[in-house]
Amino acid sequence: MPPFPKQILSALEGTDAVATFSAQLSTEQECEGAKFHSPAPLLVRLRTLSNGETVFLCGVCADTLTVLNQLLMQNEGDLPWEVRREFGNRIRAIGLRGYKALKETHGS
Repeated sequence: MPPFPKQILSALEGTDAVATFSAQLSTEQECEGAKFHSPAPLLVRLRTLSNGETVFLCGVCADTLTVLNQLLMQNEGDLPWEVRREFGNRIRAIGLRGYKALKETHGS
């Protein structure tokens, strides 16, 4: 897991701030959207794909997946490599799994 900033973690200890978040600290669950983050995400949220699979994503990866999903839907899953490579291996794999399941469920 990427290192969680120690100063922030220390500041959160002993407070009830964590209970107010609608997400998990990334110390508890890693973002599955990218191997490397800069800066390291502080929070991740559970997201359900169209195939029923659940993944934990930070805000940036969730937004990136939303853009990828829209491009896949608008182009019937056929994006040029120049576009696909911009999304990174992990988020691209998550997006394609969801797209394939949606296509199987609803047809072409």
